[in-house]
Amino acid sequence: MIQDGVQFVKKNDLPTIWAAFVSHDAHPLLQFVKYGVCGVMAVVVHNAIFYALAYTRFPAIEGMTIGDQPLSDGLRARNVVICNSVGFAFANVVAYLTNVLWVFRSGRHHRVLEFVLFTLVALIGFVAGLAGGPLLIKLFGISTHIAQFLFVFTSVVVNYLSRKFLIFKR
Repeated sequence: MIQDGVQFVKKNDLPTIWAAFVSHDAHPLLQFVKYGVCGVMAVVVHNAIFYALAYTRFPAIEGMTIGDQPLSDGLRARNVVICNSVGFAFANVVAYLTNVLWVFRSGRHHRVLEFVLFTLVALIGFVAGLAGGPLLIKLFGISTHIAQFLFVFTSVVVNYLSRKFLIFKR
């Protein structure tokens, strides 16, 4: 698959490559790259909201205090869940819209059902990500930043595989 994608790029000019890249019928390698770009946009939205809330409304960064008391790992883990939940809602809409407009072709399901399934898959990835992050904060006191990386990594893997094979037509 990767070799086919490299050969395609070598054999074609930039306008042809670009046309293939923006097409819904892109080579699977290009489709995965596009999925990645959409994912990066959603992760940026998610983490912008997460960190804005974690530094302001729901303290979730190690070393922060509430009044003059240090933030406990339990409270930090709870606040990480809250910040991620709010970020998830916005990022899910961004991910859905960009995937439908640019990566996958709709049609396997009615549009409303498609969004519900997309969100359910995202929730599965979200819950798996929370198991990889806030739980480790609570149990082992790991860094919020490492927990957030584990959250994103786990979510991406679960989401791509589920969306590719269960939700969209191609």
